[in-house]
Amino acid sequence: MTQKMMHFFSLPVTASLITVVIHRKRYIVILQQLLKP
Repeated sequence: MTQKMMHFFSLPVTASLITVVIHRKRYIVILQQLLKP
């Protein structure tokens, strides 16, 4: 893995992690609604 490759792969991973953190509460609410009988 070259430095440029590492940087290229880390950008989408970081972006998706940030997205998950931002929308985490929304995901929890959706999951709770889906799990309700």
